[in-house]
Amino acid sequence: TGNEAQTMEVKQTVTYNSSDATTLLSHGLYALECKALTEHLCETDQHAYLTNNETNETLVSVNLPIGKLDLPCFEDKWTTLSTSYMYVNERGSITAGFTGSKKGAKDGQWMAYGKGTGNGDNREGWWSATDFRLRFIPVYQTATDASGWATICLPYSFIIPDGVKLYQFAGILADGSKICLEEVTEPKAGYPYVFHSNTSSTLSFYETGEAVSSAETNANGLRGNFAMSAANRYPLNSFVLQNGVWNKVTERFAQGSFSAFIYKTTQLPVVAEWNGTTLPLSEAVETAIKSLPTPDTQHPSPTYDLQGRRVSNTQKGVVIKEGRKYPVK
Repeated sequence: TGNEAQTMEVKQTVTYNSSDATTLLSHGLYALECKALTEHLCETDQHAYLTNNETNETLVSVNLPIGKLDLPCFEDKWTTLSTSYMYVNERGSITAGFTGSKKGAKDGQWMAYGKGTGNGDNREGWWSATDFRLRFIPVYQTATDASGWATICLPYSFIIPDGVKLYQFAGILADGSKICLEEVTEPKAGYPYVFHSNTSSTLSFYETGEAVSSAETNANGLRGNFAMSAANRYPLNSFVLQNGVWNKVTERFAQGSFSAFIYKTTQLPVVAEWNGTTLPLSEAVETAIKSLPTPDTQHPSPTYDLQGRRVSNTQKGVVIKEGRKYPVK
């Protein structure tokens, strides 16, 4: 009978190397496809496999179902085998290969061409494999914290998952306490967003179109980030979204990949009134309106519009004078 300890294998490992751009695996779903053959009655457990070296997850194809090499009824002697898809993180590491053993082999099963009896040499389990290919679907997988809120910034445009609402910054309330959000239905590549999910499970953002090389750094005050290095840390006094609150950074820590944060609150447009969705800051900040000059009894009080710009004292509409809003007809 066959010696199950006898195996044959071919494999290749792809691991990120900062000096070799060809080793960079983008985040997404990967599957292995290849072609294999053997002789009739030499089939055992020959199969393709794909291993995620970060999670140790391994996916295998079906075993080579039939040996076509010496069967004249098959013009194409090769059988295409493929694994199912697995998710791989940005700069991940995978091993793709093909293997087989003599598991289940029977003495004399193999027969030479044109002979009706076996030779007893136990050639069962041999194989040839070629045309290895990685199939790729660009998709980013992530999850939110318990609040359901998170940020995202991807190099591609993407399809918004079911149960998710996507937002961009509209600005900050005049009192500096909350960020105003407006819903988005058509995301742009490289643009930073905030999103809320009604599920705690892993979310899949399927990416589309062409990728951009860099993230938008000031989308109404929201800075995008593709960073994958621990050396990239949030600046002091920036704000990071955690548990549904924009928390001020008082001690620097590594930036999350494919995310976004508030770099400088002074970049945020001031919104006088907002009836839509908001998220609070951990502490109120100065805005253009909050920092207006105090009244001067020796000179006429200056007048400002709702964006904090100085206007004439005859300006009509809602204006701000001495730190308070007044309607002027």
